[in-house]
This record gives sequence, C-alpha cells and structure tokens, in this order.
Amino acid sequence: MGLGTPYQSTSSLGTADRTTSYFGQLNYNYDHKYLLSATFRADGSSLFAPGNQWGYFPSVSGAWVISEENFLKDVTWVNEVKFRAAIGKAGNNRIDSDQWRFLYYSNNTSGPAFGESMVDGELWMDTGSNLVNPNLKWETTLTRNFALDLAFFNNRLRVNPEYYWNTTSDLIYRADVLSVNGYAKQYQNIGQVTNRGWELSVSGDILRGKDYVLSANFNIGANKMKVDKLTGDEDYLEIRHSRANSTAGNNYRLQVGGEVGLIYGYVWDGIYSFDEFYREGYEYKPWDGKKADDNGVVRPATVNMNGIFDSNRAGDATNPGKPKFKDLNGDGKIDDKDRTVIGRTTPKFQGGFGLNGQWKNFDFVANFTYFLDFDVYNATAYYLSSSIGNTNGNYNNVFSKFTNRWTYTDRELCEHTLGNSQHEELFDQYFTDKAGQTQWSPADLRKDYTVSKFVEDGSFLRCTDITVGYSLPSALIKHAGMSKCRFYASVTNPFIITNYSGFDPEVDVQSGLTPSYDFNRYPRSRSYVLGINLSF
Repeated sequence: MGLGTPYQSTSSLGTADRTTSYFGQLNYNYDHKYLLSATFRADGSSLFAPGNQWGYFPSVSGAWVISEENFLKDVTWVNEVKFRAAIGKAGNNRIDSDQWRFLYYSNNTSGPAFGESMVDGELWMDTGSNLVNPNLKWETTLTRNFALDLAFFNNRLRVNPEYYWNTTSDLIYRADVLSVNGYAKQYQNIGQVTNRGWELSVSGDILRGKDYVLSANFNIGANKMKVDKLTGDEDYLEIRHSRANSTAGNNYRLQVGGEVGLIYGYVWDGIYSFDEFYREGYEYKPWDGKKADDNGVVRPATVNMNGIFDSNRAGDATNPGKPKFKDLNGDGKIDDKDRTVIGRTTPKFQGGFGLNGQWKNFDFVANFTYFLDFDVYNATAYYLSSSIGNTNGNYNNVFSKFTNRWTYTDRELCEHTLGNSQHEELFDQYFTDKAGQTQWSPADLRKDYTVSKFVEDGSFLRCTDITVGYSLPSALIKHAGMSKCRFYASVTNPFIITNYSGFDPEVDVQSGLTPSYDFNRYPRSRSYVLGINLSF
C-alpha cells in the first residue's frame, strides 16, 4: 500500500463567457418597388475589459425592383430586375476569457523559474502563457455589397452578379511579444485589411418537357484581400502558422499594400554541384572568389549554407550534393535576409457548378467546386524529405524516391566514398557516381524551414456529391397508404482532379492570416449512403 501513488483530484474554475445583445430593426416597403431596412445591434461581451466591452453595429440595406416600373411591366420575357445595396458592421470577439487581466491559478508541475520542479505536491501560483492586454477591443468588419437579381424567360434563366467590399479593422491576433516580459504571446488588435471581390451566379433550365427536366447552375468569383495598415508605423508583420515548428521561424508575411496569405521563406536552388568546389586532398572546398581553377580562371565564391544547416558525418552544410538556397542579397551566405515571398494563397478564381435533372421517375443531382491558381505549402512533403526528428535511434519515414539519393558510401562495400583516404579509388568513384544526381540525402535536411520547392499549385476540381434516385409509381404504392416511396444512392467527395501531391489541396483556403499550410492534415472522407424516403 505504501508503494502506491495516491489518487490526485483536480478541479478548475473558469470565468464565465457572457454576452448581452440588443437588436432593433425598421423595414419600409413602398408599392413593392422600393424596399428599405435599417438595423442596429449592440453587443456587450465579458471577454473585454470594462470600457471596451460594448460594440455597436448598425446596418442599412435597400432594393429597387426595377421590373415593377411601368417601362418594364409589358416586357414579357423579363420576370425580375432588382438592384440591391447594403452596408453594415459586424463584430468578432473570438478570444479566450480573461485576456485583459491577470488571474492566478495553482500549479504543482514544473516551477516558477527555468529548470525548477516541484516536489511533494508543493504549489505555486501561475498566470498563464499570454501577456494580458487591457486595451483589447472588438474586431469590426464593415461590409458593402451591390447586386442585381435578374430573371428571364418565365424564370428559366436567373443571373446574379454581385460586388462586395469589406474592411476589417482592429483584427484580433495572438501575436509574439518580447520574451523579456516573461510571456511569449499576447492578444492584440493589429491593423486593418480590405477584402474586395465579385461573384457571378447563373442558373436555369436547359431542357424542360412533359416528363423530364434538366437544370444547371454555375458560379464564379474572384477575391483579393489586402493589408491596409498594421499596428503603429509598422510596414510589415511576420507570423508563423500554428502547425509549424518554432525552429522554422515565421513563415507568413503581412505587408502593407500586399495580399493576405503570402508564404514567406527561402528560394530552393537545388543541390551543390562539384563545379562549385575544388578538390584538395580528400575533401572538397568551396571557391572563395579569389582562387583560380586549373585553367587560370578565378571562380566566383560558392554560397555558404553553414549558417542554415548543422554539419553532420558528411561534413559541413556547404558541400557537393547538399541542399542549397538562393542568395538573394548577394552577400555570399544564406541567412534570414535571403527570405522572400515564395507563395500566394489567394485563388485567382473560385466557384462551383451543378447539374440536376429528372426523367419520369428517375432523378439525379451532381455538384462540383473548384479553386484555380493558388499555392499550398506542403509541409508534410518537407518532413518526408528530411531527417527532422531522427534522434536517439528513432528514424522517420521518407519518400520512396529517396532510394535514388545522394549517398556518401559504397553500398556494396559498405565503405565511405567521401573523404576515404584509405581507398583513393573510392574517393574518385564518389565524383564519378554522383554525376547528374539531383536528389539530395534526407540526412542533409536537418532543420525545419519554409522553402519554395515545397510550395505547390493547389488548383483543383472536386466533385462534392452525386445522388441518384428512383420513385415508385404512385399507382403501385397508393394501396399501401403511401404518397411517395423513393430509393436513392449518394456518394460525397467521390473524386478530385488536381496536380497537388498531398492528400488534399483544400486546406484552410482563404482562412485566417496563415492559410493553405498542409502539415499532416487528415484527408476528407468519402461516404456512401443508400436510403429510402417514405411519405404517407
């Protein structure tokens, strides 16, 4: 009994998240031609400090039904022409509780200082991981949109063009802060972004007959989100995706005047070739920009990667066959100053289309979505091309293509070919065997970085669902007291057409400030359903 571990009961008490809202609306309708609506909303949230708890969000919308005017009433092929416009505000308070004040809680693990640990159940008081911000307030989005509703030919054809312009200010973001404060993060209101775009929807009946109908719908849109300003006089802000390793540094960049969702990192430049080195004894040394080759030509200095990757048993990071990034600032070495925008995650076009039809007692529906010309960062592929996490005899899987990789040994003789002073012929063989090799060794990719080689085009066409049904004739089922008996089969996510090498390119597309980052994301499931609809 004395050797057992006593049961420890734990409990917690959190601050309630309370919201109070007041809402009012006025509507006006004149002769079904002129419509006007005004709304006012006031929301109070306990998530903010007193003085910042209330947000006020008015909105106004109106419509002009042009088809009700006398000059269009006699146009028989026009069924509806309506112009709509709206402007309004909405708020966002999606943060954790008590981010505006210090609250203390008891902790019996680790310790209040680095390297400390508690024993015998001793307690100490902790304040959490975020630095409080009493000035935190509502994030506000001002929405403006203009649209037309058009219907023609007895409503067989409907067309809806729309333009929108949204401005989000005081964005709530969990930002990095200087660690000298004793905290790593703080919720802040960081700036303003503008979201502009357009959308066109078209739907109608392609065929219509006595016992059949075939209808289709199609929509296409384009959207651009731009950073208007950041906190204070900052011109840019670098942030890191929550799934990225902290050693990778910040891998997204918000630039005033630029798009949201810019992937920021190093430009891949292949692997080092033998031409970038000269042989001295049993090793290869990089050109220094001063030394001449055997023909008397002074060779340009080889870009140095030693500040990026650590050395391993195959030598420094600057060696033949090892990964190389582009030296963008021309200082001869790779460091943080050589990072740049390597990907844009905003689709150029996006939309969907669908078909639905009926022939006698059969019916079907098929729907599709598409996103065109946007980038996804395939962090999963980076890890499966590296040796990150290979410590203490634990080795992670890599892609099968690395069976044909740059190697530093003779696999048959189990002898080193690089730097082998005992068998000079093997060192000569090292140069001969590697001619034309372009695949690096995963053992040389030892740290997590964001690199252009793993930025892929995420364009795709996805079939979201297909349903086929059959309804039994009413003459057959009415004797059973049924008005309808329909059998159907459906499948969701049956297929996707894309050149993206990962499981699924639709990863947080246009979501948040760090979209389209694919690291061990679970693929979308496919489901099959057989069913029956009965009506009595």
